[in-house]
Amino acid sequence: MQKGHTQEKRINVEAEPGKEFVFRLRDGKEVGRAGNINGFESLVRVLPIESLEYHSKEKHFSPWLIYIKQEKTRKGVGFY
Repeated sequence: MQKGHTQEKRINVEAEPGKEFVFRLRDGKEVGRAGNINGFESLVRVLPIESLEYHSKEKHFSPWLIYIKQEKTRKGVGFY
C-alpha cells in the first residue's frame, strides 16, 4: 500500500427484492442476476460478451449503479 493511501472497507448493500440487475441477451434470455456490487462485478467477469454489449449499448448499467449508490446513502454508508 502506498504511503498516505488508505484502504476503504467496502460495504455490500443488497438491492431490494425485484430491484436486482438482470443480465439478459438481446433476445431477452436471462443469463445472470446481481443483487449487490460484489455479485455484479463477479458476473461481469464471466457473462457472455453479448450480454455486456447489449446492456452497455442500451445504457442499462448506470441507472442500477446509481440506485445502489442511493441505497448506500439512504442506509448511511459510503459508496466506497
